[in-house]
Amino acid sequence: MKKILGVLLIVMCMVPSAFTQQMGRVQFLANGGFNIPYQPAAFADRWKWGFNGGVGFGYLLQPNLIADLYVDYHQFGFDRYGFQSSTGRDDREYMVDGEESSIISVTANLKYLLDVGTHSLFPYFLGGAGFLSYETPSTFLQEIRPDGLGPPIVYDGTSQQGFMILFGTGLDFPSTPTRSIYLEMRYAIGFGMDDSVQFMPFKVGVRQILF
Repeated sequence: MKKILGVLLIVMCMVPSAFTQQMGRVQFLANGGFNIPYQPAAFADRWKWGFNGGVGFGYLLQPNLIADLYVDYHQFGFDRYGFQSSTGRDDREYMVDGEESSIISVTANLKYLLDVGTHSLFPYFLGGAGFLSYETPSTFLQEIRPDGLGPPIVYDGTSQQGFMILFGTGLDFPSTPTRSIYLEMRYAIGFGMDDSVQFMPFKVGVRQILF
């Protein structure tokens, strides 16, 4: 046990000197990517992957610790066949009218970077908390009849706000002394609403040192 604690302490204290030289205090971040819905079942079954985008500002607290404030927009495409399957409606008998759902989030995060012995690649872990606004539109089903369409069956949408936490991992690739590209995977959990919303954003972004 003492050996394990010793190794963990060494890892947490390792700070790459090259990274220290390249990092400025204040940074601008921008990213794009895609999301995968996970929970609740109605969310994951009726909507599918979609795109995301976000911007933020970071501040270097220590050579291997960065705090950032981020605003993200997450879009999820409507899954017509998943919706009909989850409601037990045959797609040959019903016409479906649905739209994308969305999540807007504002989070404060901490990133901890690791030294892996190379100056061109920096893995990191991150965790954060904040607020989200979750919205799904109403969806309409209409039975296809020989004489036309039947009356619409309405599945009401929802608009809720709550808290969220997230954690994830990423890779930072310095391209110049003041700029780097990063790849990031997150797992986000929203709570304080009727349902716990969970989804996975995948990001490709640019970090630019301002000063």
